[in-house]
Amino acid sequence: MDDLRLVELIRQGEEAAFVELFERHKASVFRYAVHMRGGDTALAEDVVQEVFLAFLRQLERFDAARGTVQAYLLGITRRQVLKQLDDLRDEEPLDGVDGPSVESDPLEHLTRA
Repeated sequence: MDDLRLVELIRQGEEAAFVELFERHKASVFRYAVHMRGGDTALAEDVVQEVFLAFLRQLERFDAARGTVQAYLLGITRRQVLKQLDDLRDEEPLDGVDGPSVESDPLEHLTRA
């Protein structure tokens, strides 16, 4: 069965169609996520789950005239990895900075440094 038919069945609530689509595309989504994550397979596994959940949430937005199901899934993968990287960047402290300075006067802090 082709991907477009699977999407139609998924829209009708056919769970088996989703399982087939997932099995068909999970490896390519995983490989792309691993590539974008620089080889981090654990984070790539999380991305795979998020991609297929996002696909289900936005199923009505998929338009076959604009591209294939695989291209759509890889686009979601790219956005999920970039979101994950942004989240990690927000959590990582700057090198050499322990947190907010207790100095009330930034000029005094710079002078001492």
